[in-house]
Amino acid sequence: STGTSGPSGSTSRSFPSGSSLSPGGGAEGRRPRERHGVRKVGSPMRVSRVSAWLPFLPIGVFFLLIFVLPLIQVLTLSLEPNVLVKKFSGPVTPNNYLYFFSKGFYLEALGRSLRVSTLAVVLALLIGYPTAFILRRLSKRLGGTLILLMTFPLLAGAVPVLLGWMIILSKGGNLNRYLLALGVIQEPIRFLGTETGLVIALAHYVFPFIVLNVFAVLVRIEPSFEESARNLGAGPMKTF
Repeated sequence: STGTSGPSGSTSRSFPSGSSLSPGGGAEGRRPRERHGVRKVGSPMRVSRVSAWLPFLPIGVFFLLIFVLPLIQVLTLSLEPNVLVKKFSGPVTPNNYLYFFSKGFYLEALGRSLRVSTLAVVLALLIGYPTAFILRRLSKRLGGTLILLMTFPLLAGAVPVLLGWMIILSKGGNLNRYLLALGVIQEPIRFLGTETGLVIALAHYVFPFIVLNVFAVLVRIEPSFEESARNLGAGPMKTF
């Protein structure tokens, strides 16, 4: 390109875009800027990745000390020799597990525990999911009040709750009275000391946890999704 003289007599030159002679143009001009850009972008990314995990450090240490280490200690103790069980010798033996699974009493207790806990969770889920579904459609004030009332048994403790269930499930309790009044049963049913009463009490204990977890998920779903599904011709079950 040609140079032109300015008022001061200095000569200024103009270069076509992309020319190897222009500042920042061509391979020679672009390479330092690209290398410099890589150094500037790479370092903050590494710092941001480290800083993103820093808030989880305290809860991670707490979880390790309170939950993981005790479980490791229990597992270690379960593999240590027992004076009552002597089949294999050594610092680490499976004697305790072999003894447990060879006795019908322990297997029956294990099966009963799994059966009762499974039934309690299923019953609480069948009641808790519709409850959370209804609470989602209420106003924030009314829904929050009902959730607070629902968590009161957890705050009261286990003893008052168990005493209340002992009164409700007794032969002269409210449950038997309602069933007799409705004509469902002809004589009072014995609930106390049975698996049925245990399942009912455990389901009541698990119920608030299921409602709170399901409600927290349902709140994130926009109501407009259901309206869109209905507008597209979906029925109630398909919309659900």
